[in-house]
Amino acid sequence: MEDLLVPVYHKIRLPFPYIYDHYSSKKKEIGQSGYRLDLLLTTVQEYKNFLIGKQVKDKIEVLKKNLPRFLWIERVCETGKMEPRIDYVLDGTAIRPHRLVLIKYQ
Repeated sequence: MEDLLVPVYHKIRLPFPYIYDHYSSKKKEIGQSGYRLDLLLTTVQEYKNFLIGKQVKDKIEVLKKNLPRFLWIERVCETGKMEPRIDYVLDGTAIRPHRLVLIKYQ
């Protein structure tokens, strides 16, 4: 058996096992409906830059929203397609999974 150490910036306080448990339970729910769930870790700047080029419901309000520096994104996509349908945005600086905002793509 081998161990793997992955360095993580100390401001990302939400431990991977917690977010992975949250993600796994949501993935079971979504996976049976013709959709898939992806898990991403990003910064607020990278995420908002990504959203600028997308058609998002209430885009201006979302872009103005004050969010923490690090975000976990649980992204719902149709099976076999790359374009996102929904993003569940979670606080990467919290110690437990906490959803900040739900992004719906048009």
